[in-house]
Amino acid sequence: MATAEQLLQQARQYHQQGQLQTALDLYRAAVKASPRLADAHTALGQALIQAGLDAEAVEHLERAVKLEPTSAQALCNLGAAHRGQGRLDLALQCFERAGWLQKQFPRAVGGAAEIHLLRGQHGKAYTLLLPYIQVQQDTPPLTLNYARCCRFLGKENEAAPALARQLAGASGDLPPILRMNLTLELARCADTLGHPDRAFAAATDANRILGRRFPAKEYVEAIESVIANWTPEAHAQLPKAAAESDLPVLLVGMPRCGAALVEQILSSHADIAPTGETALSRHIVQRLEGGPSPFIKPFTNSAALSYQLVNEMAGFYVNTLQMIAKSQGAETPKRITDRCTHNYLYLGLLDRIIPKGRVIHIKRNPLDMQLSTYMTAFDIPYLFKTHPADFAVAYKAYERLMNHWKSVIGLPILEVNYEDIVSDLEGQARKMVEFLGLDWDPACLRFWETPRKFTSIQNQGILKPIYTTSVGRHKNYEQFVAPLRAALGMPAAEGTPAPQPGQP
Repeated sequence: MATAEQLLQQARQYHQQGQLQTALDLYRAAVKASPRLADAHTALGQALIQAGLDAEAVEHLERAVKLEPTSAQALCNLGAAHRGQGRLDLALQCFERAGWLQKQFPRAVGGAAEIHLLRGQHGKAYTLLLPYIQVQQDTPPLTLNYARCCRFLGKENEAAPALARQLAGASGDLPPILRMNLTLELARCADTLGHPDRAFAAATDANRILGRRFPAKEYVEAIESVIANWTPEAHAQLPKAAAESDLPVLLVGMPRCGAALVEQILSSHADIAPTGETALSRHIVQRLEGGPSPFIKPFTNSAALSYQLVNEMAGFYVNTLQMIAKSQGAETPKRITDRCTHNYLYLGLLDRIIPKGRVIHIKRNPLDMQLSTYMTAFDIPYLFKTHPADFAVAYKAYERLMNHWKSVIGLPILEVNYEDIVSDLEGQARKMVEFLGLDWDPACLRFWETPRKFTSIQNQGILKPIYTTSVGRHKNYEQFVAPLRAALGMPAAEGTPAPQPGQP
């Protein structure tokens, strides 16, 4: 029989080969064989985080800390798991304790700085990281968070050299995700500093790192299947949950449409609670389809629905929204927003689960959206982001599907435009609040003052008053967005040369 150490070695080999499930089985076997082997608990915890099983990961990483209470590395692992679950206070405690145990430990400093960054405390994070940058004792993750701080503090000219140094020095040793994030951050720095050519080149390099391509044919076929088969007549025959909750508000649209801004405006209202970008609908779809999909696509298996299932899913969805809202300090909200923007793919299903809910559809200039997605890293597998042609396919499919749902579902839908919100905040905010059936709250106009326990790196802009620099941003990139214009049937910009064959 293999020893715990042998099982652990085998697990690591499978893990390195990308066979995560086999690795998890072997890590669990190693823990069972030797429950007091801290390395086994640590390795299993890290693999569980990669698999998205954060709760189980915390259990094993806490065990590793108990077995090795003076290990700064074990504390940082536990801090990373708490951070993944949004437990920022516990995460910060772990990182600070690790830094106390091991002085000048970049991982502990970087972890603590990231927590401050997620809380919008950019100056505090910057102060922690700067000494390591100045003496070039920074690690790539530490440099990444330093660059993010610089971006929000207007110090991009400091960040760009540090990023370039890490990318040049690490050569091929960086994990692909980390290299992509560093390169995208360099693209954002170049964009802010007024170098669109450099910014687009860096973003293109970043999007090529993972080497993934959008399965356009399969995606379009799935959309067309929904449009052809999910007719008003077929929809009316589907079972509907008996739930009467009018709490849910679905914020839908393409990625980077402005949903984070809309949620921040609405959640500044005393009776509206935010839950962020939940994965609730994806969990429901995965259960109905028997497992996860490698990319985001519409739900097509309406035959799987039954009265028992839709009522169970309604209870799960609404109760989880309430639980998340309560964790944010909202005890009795009248409305709760769900900012999973790709819920537009599941509106037929969600209409059966939460028939008393509401939908706010946020639209934005597709050229600005594509440029923003191109320069943003996502946890969600939006594979169409990596190439403008793929974005064009996904965008046209999204428009077709949203137009289809309008004639099928009973959920009321309000359409708002990001550009209108920027130019007329009060008018658009009042319209949204009225649509939700609530009295006006002037706090919506000072949304950036509303505290949030957690704000993702990509959406830190909501912590500032309305700004106009994201409207028409594509005008600095006309030569690069010209192929997208053509693919979407938009007229060419005046004075822009026609796109060349093969141009991204």
